[in-house]
Amino acid sequence: MVNSNVRYNAAEALGEIGEKALPSIRSLIQNKEDKLGVEALNSYFWNYVYMKEDKKAFSQIDIELLSQLTDKSHLNTVAAIYAWQGNAKEANEYAVKTVKETPRRVKLLLEGKSPKQVEEKMKKE
Repeated sequence: MVNSNVRYNAAEALGEIGEKALPSIRSLIQNKEDKLGVEALNSYFWNYVYMKEDKKAFSQIDIELLSQLTDKSHLNTVAAIYAWQGNAKEANEYAVKTVKETPRRVKLLLEGKSPKQVEEKMKKE
């Protein structure tokens, strides 16, 4: 519960200050052992980029940093972002390494659905 609150608060802070914080977070997660930085970046991408459909709030460097990790929730985020960008090859490559819902999410995104539409549809299924 404490870690979940810390991740949420870190993602919330990132959402508030946006891109200004990303260089610091990037330098922190260059060391893959920095779990808090990685979790904060992943939460930021999911909650403030993907769910708010703000493609301007990240760079490819950020996705590449997350894609080097092995945690399935991080790779789920990577697959979803690539699919949202229309990059089917990368999206499908990461989708097979993730949680069972990810291939369905990727398929819907590649069909042109928005992240909000996809997540609504997935909640109903």
